Amino acid sequence: MSIIRHHNHTFSSGIPLSVGDRYYGQDRARDHWHQAYKLGQSMQALFGAAPFLIKLGPIVKGSSYHQINIDPAVAVVNYAVTIPDPTAAWALPPTTASADVPIMVEIAAALTDFDLSTTAWTHDGAATNYLKLAYAETNGNTRSRAKKTGSYAYETIPGYVLSCSTVAPTTYEVALATIIGDDASVLTITLLETSSLVWSRAKVVSSANYALTTTDGVSKLDVSTGASSRTMDFSALVTAGQIGRKVDVRKTDSGAGEVILDAGSGKTVYYSGGSASRYAYVGLYNQHTEVEVLSDGLRIVNGVVQPVAGEPSLGTPHRHTPSVWNVLNNGAQTVFTDINVGPTGLNLVPAGTKSIVLSGKVQGRCTSAAEIFVALVLRPKGSSDDTTYASEISFGINPGVNGTYYKTEGELWVDLDPNCTFQYRTHLVNCDTSLSWLVLLRHFE
Repeated sequence: MSIIRHHNHTFSSGIPLSVGDRYYGQDRARDHWHQAYKLGQSMQALFGAAPFLIKLGPIVKGSSYHQINIDPAVAVVNYAVTIPDPTAAWALPPTTASADVPIMVEIAAALTDFDLSTTAWTHDGAATNYLKLAYAETNGNTRSRAKKTGSYAYETIPGYVLSCSTVAPTTYEVALATIIGDDASVLTITLLETSSLVWSRAKVVSSANYALTTTDGVSKLDVSTGASSRTMDFSALVTAGQIGRKVDVRKTDSGAGEVILDAGSGKTVYYSGGSASRYAYVGLYNQHTEVEVLSDGLRIVNGVVQPVAGEPSLGTPHRHTPSVWNVLNNGAQTVFTDINVGPTGLNLVPAGTKSIVLSGKVQGRCTSAAEIFVALVLRPKGSSDDTTYASEISFGINPGVNGTYYKTEGELWVDLDPNCTFQYRTHLVNCDTSLSWLVLLRHFE
């Protein structure tokens, strides 16, 4: 039954219409679950029909063969409640009806050594058990009744129940994992994924490669590379079961190594911005550089792994030792200026190169105590404006300190014309000196 009605909370001449109604308590009992029901409907509109997982971290073996450690988890399950029947005439006592309410259930704190022997699990080394999470309520504080002898629990405490057995979960439970175990030391735990799973777990990767999986729960990767490049493999995210999964990737150290976001064989990485948007991989070279990866089941956006047929490719990416810093100008530059990085210019890339990724630095000296703004803008040669196909790094200081230098740096990308030329300019406000540098990080043929 759907809980589609609620109490009339309107007023007449400043007085609630329900004043003096002896059935008011019944209305309030129903309204409590009506509100929970409407909230559950909203969550189902986002994630699909209950039950479903919202957050799930690792579940691993604990101190013994029958003990497991469970990270915090959030899910929505159905919960059976009893309410005054909204289709029946009001009476004392009321006619009741049963209804299922989609409701959030949460393991707020990590559980250490949860004992499976307290459940009905089968541990013969072969049977598949389901670790199931269900919503539950327990009685809270009590007080004496005003019109009847005795006391009652006037509040309830939301909680959960964990069970484990070979019985598949019902709509009142959500399965967190399957478990196969024996009476010795073998315990195989497989986290279960769902099409509406939203992941939430940070992972630190130090001087190593990492391949994301459909069950690792990672939503943030903090990667330190050291002197060598490290590959983060996102190919597992292109599945229907990963729709809505976001992963933020950040390079945390200043080492020479690059953080490579690899799409996997036969796929490309879709990087936000401009016409140079489809690469065989995206790389993070500078410290604190960050990109967000989002799966829609077919591709990954803003660093999106995408196997969709028909997408053009920029060709082969070339990783190499970064070039030396190239000083572009010293002073205010208000018009776009050509710079050739091919054989006839700086000779940083071979003829036929289509696109490059650079690290840029910009520095400016403040002329007053007013706000200072400095920007370095790159665009393909032949562009009609400096916004649609441009990338930039910039900073603003307010208030600036007269005579003080400020600077910033970041990654930039730009397409090249057939002669390996692009354009740059700096934009200055309340600044009398600007220094700009570019260093080539990689190129695409």
